[in-house]
Amino acid sequence: EPNPHVDFTTASISVVGSAQAWPDHGDGRPRRAGVSAFGIGGTNVHVVLEQAPLRVQPVSELVSPQVLPQILPLSARTPASLHGSMLALADALERTPQLPLRDVAFTLQQGRAAFGCRHAVVASTVAEAVAGLRLAAEPAAVTGTAKLAFLFPGQGSQYPRMAQALYEGDADYRFWFDRCAVALLPHIQQDLRTVLYGAAAEDPAAVAALRQTALAQPALFAVMYSLARSLEARGIEAAAMLGHSLGEYVAACLAGVFELDDALALVAARGRLMQALPGGAMLAVQVDETQVRELLRNNGEAISLAAINGPGQCVLAGSTEVIDALQTHLKEINVAAVRLDTSHAFHSSSMDAALPAFVAEFDRITLKPPQRRFISNVTGAWISDADAVDPTYWARHLRQAVRFGDGLDTLQREGIDLLLEVGPGSALQKLARTSGWSAPQLISLGLNRQSPQQAPALAAMVAQLWTRGAAIDWRKTSRAGHAEAPAPSRVALPGYVFERKRHWPATPVTSPPQENSPARRAEIADWFYLPGWQRAPQLPPVSEPAASTDVWLLLGAETDAGRALAANLRALGRQVVEVRAGVAFEMFSAQDYAIDPTGEDDYRRLLDSVSATHVVHLWTSVRQTFTPALDYGFASVMLLAQAFGARMQARPVQLDIVTCGAADVTGDEPLTAALGTLLGIAKIIPVEYRSLACRVIDVEAGGSAAMLLTELLHGQAEAQVALRRRHRWIPQVQPVRLVVPAAGGDRLRAQGCYLITGAFGGMGASIARDLAARCRARLVLLGRHVDQGLVDELEHAGAEVLASACDVADAVALTQVIAAAHARFGVIHGAFHCAGVADLGGVIQNRSVASMHQVMAAKVHGTVWLDRLLEDDALDFMVLFSTLGSLLPQAKFGQAAYAAANEFLDLFAQERNARGGFTIALNWDDWSEAGMTVEAYRRRGQSAPDSSEAMRSEEGVEVLRRVLSTPHARVAVSIRDLPGLMARADTLLDKLSTPMPTESIGTSPLPSSAAAGMTDTEAKLAATWRSILGVADITREANFFELGGHSLIGMRLLTFVRESFGVDLNIAAIFEYATLAALAGHIDACRATDDGIEEFTI
Repeated sequence: EPNPHVDFTTASISVVGSAQAWPDHGDGRPRRAGVSAFGIGGTNVHVVLEQAPLRVQPVSELVSPQVLPQILPLSARTPASLHGSMLALADALERTPQLPLRDVAFTLQQGRAAFGCRHAVVASTVAEAVAGLRLAAEPAAVTGTAKLAFLFPGQGSQYPRMAQALYEGDADYRFWFDRCAVALLPHIQQDLRTVLYGAAAEDPAAVAALRQTALAQPALFAVMYSLARSLEARGIEAAAMLGHSLGEYVAACLAGVFELDDALALVAARGRLMQALPGGAMLAVQVDETQVRELLRNNGEAISLAAINGPGQCVLAGSTEVIDALQTHLKEINVAAVRLDTSHAFHSSSMDAALPAFVAEFDRITLKPPQRRFISNVTGAWISDADAVDPTYWARHLRQAVRFGDGLDTLQREGIDLLLEVGPGSALQKLARTSGWSAPQLISLGLNRQSPQQAPALAAMVAQLWTRGAAIDWRKTSRAGHAEAPAPSRVALPGYVFERKRHWPATPVTSPPQENSPARRAEIADWFYLPGWQRAPQLPPVSEPAASTDVWLLLGAETDAGRALAANLRALGRQVVEVRAGVAFEMFSAQDYAIDPTGEDDYRRLLDSVSATHVVHLWTSVRQTFTPALDYGFASVMLLAQAFGARMQARPVQLDIVTCGAADVTGDEPLTAALGTLLGIAKIIPVEYRSLACRVIDVEAGGSAAMLLTELLHGQAEAQVALRRRHRWIPQVQPVRLVVPAAGGDRLRAQGCYLITGAFGGMGASIARDLAARCRARLVLLGRHVDQGLVDELEHAGAEVLASACDVADAVALTQVIAAAHARFGVIHGAFHCAGVADLGGVIQNRSVASMHQVMAAKVHGTVWLDRLLEDDALDFMVLFSTLGSLLPQAKFGQAAYAAANEFLDLFAQERNARGGFTIALNWDDWSEAGMTVEAYRRRGQSAPDSSEAMRSEEGVEVLRRVLSTPHARVAVSIRDLPGLMARADTLLDKLSTPMPTESIGTSPLPSSAAAGMTDTEAKLAATWRSILGVADITREANFFELGGHSLIGMRLLTFVRESFGVDLNIAAIFEYATLAALAGHIDACRATDDGIEEFTI
């Protein structure tokens, strides 16, 4: 209402209380208005508004609606606000479907601020945009601007019709590819457009020609260069570039070192010269560079190191004959090696003959210093101006090893956040994963043989980059593909949707502290636990015969326990099948067999013949020496589990393993440390094979057969039981406080001599530094390689150091090193056995016994040799570094060999103490900066525990000092409440099986349309894959592992299959039926073979 004290009539002012028409002047003049705001504090603002010019819609838009994909980026400060903005925009587009989608995209791209919570939708029509906006999606969280690097692959990634859909649908790609094809005509005498995209591109002769180096290299260069230019036209700028072999030429050309025509001529000459050389072979080996050079020491120049692609990822090259011989040798020593499909021995001495002619090619061109940063394959570091313009550098680049792994490390040190592979295939992304890059850091163009690339995928990739924080020049994006269209205009769209919050003070609600809280404990003194045994209630005997359909399979029926058990079970009316140890599989009758306990095929043939519901493994029920305990215990049980796993459809089976000497209960029973490996794998089996309930029952020699029978008949109550005389014992952990020891109470001597294995890893190095600082120790440091920097640091701190590169499992090498230590220092006073190998082999089902022994060797055989070689030193102590995973086996899924090796250490400590030498096994919690667990997390693409979830190095050293002051043979260290963690152990598997989050970018159609053409089983599986893999677009041909799945996530998938379809599958089924359609078909087949009786309720 007008203020009654103001005379508005005199001022010619009227107060408007309702909406009024604002008529046009009618003379062509635009309407104008002034808006004033008068602040009570004296701040006044006046804005003059003018009518916007009328926009005339082009005839082309009226006649032919735009169908090119558009990117709609949305962001907010909170997920709730972002979701609200998505719905508000969807509502607005439904109200005004005539809005040009290109204008909508332009407005969002250049008329909105970018916040941390992001989502993007890619659509070609308003209807698609509305559907994508209404899909619930987890927003991406971005902090700052992510730095992007381009990766360019090398030869071997090419295939017919690569990027054909882009050539047909993307004007920028087509322009640059045509440019390259024309320039290459005089050099290769063929038109690349015909070679790659012509009618005969898939003829066998054309395919074979594309595998030839002379044609493959120019073709790959043209594709990668055109892709990069197309990406740049969309506003994507790389902060760095890294190529693999040929790929470095693309990076150098983009950086301005070569003019495009010169680069094409060089690449064609390079391929032609290499093609003319004699053939050869290449071999990928899973060992580090240091180990490779050891392997090649006796081969002279015959074999060359061609590439170091990352940790444990090397490639060797040489003549076919020497590579054949090397591959045979590697197989004999259990080193994984894969032959590469190449015609020549690239990056080897066989390239030497081509170098003079190749250098001469540079006489015709001018090289310029790079204007953009890229990494050299020769050094693994940033290219220097001098190298870039030196023709001899490019000759070395052709001849020397490709240090791609070092290049990836350089990118990480530079702070690069995202890697985009600009070329066909995903080989470089896989190498990056093995070098510690996580899945969300890797962006794919999707160019592969199985899924033809579509032009909209480039828009989807741009959207994905933006959601992950990359800087996009939207001005270029809005022009890409629209060269003939008028400039887009801004249109009225909903503004920011604020998240409304109530700020009225509320009474704080305090909740009582929860028991077994997983929070980190403040006091180090409260981190310690003593694993041991406690008396358990007796079980009532089962004496009455009972009808049963159970089939009892007794492995080791020839043992005393086996004979007694067979007789007792038959007396109770049970069906019994006896299996004795023999030299090969042999069937005497339906109830009598013989097998080789170490024969893989024997177990499978046995399970094909016998459908057992209860298996009792008795070969370790008698005392065994070291090697038989490994063969008849660890190897036998592993092969048995694999035989069950190979059956795909899981059936519940109770597996009981009877041991003698695997539990230190009374303190005076004889122990067999090698059985620790059996304990380790027995704990992992039920984690990886959910249908196998596994229990270990340790008995005394000549113990009560009746007690064993009662334990077996009562089924599984505990995972581990010990029977001693008339009593049952089960494991327990007991908390114990360990305070700072008094001076001299930690068993360490001033200037004592101490041996550390694994000394150059994070844990070993921390201990070495503490010993140098605390007691100026004389140190014997062993590791697979010597860190001279650490040695210098320790000597500067006052320690005497003998350092040696030595594999502790190598008896000869270890003997020589310890002899040298005795010669220099005299007596060794203590040993810290930290050495170990990260277990990267995966689930039991996919492994060999030999590969498991390779992982276990450092902890198992290394410990045995250390004990023997230091026997005369009368050590003050031997400390064995084990893992908390012995008490939390769920956390060691996929690491059965590592679990087995550490259980060996736990039992060996007890056994050595019984012989009189003070030994302590430390079940360590995670260290935040070091250890095998950090390596395992990194290999899965997950973040390792930080200092809130794990111990810092200085805390680990303090823990070790306190433990050394105790008399205990085994101590577990946990920064959280250990009994509480053990009670929630299954959640550890859930955590490890959760994939790294990936941002949905709305490029896939609605679930209903995605399910079109799918069976009900396929549609349900597809929905589950979307959830657990974080991938929106799931097709029938989608491959579980190519989408980022692994065995840990596979366990979650098996749980869904069991709960949704009533089908129990083993983990082997995921590997055998990796695609959506294949797995769904297998599930349907399993359901069809069921007995047809379904559960129901009334």
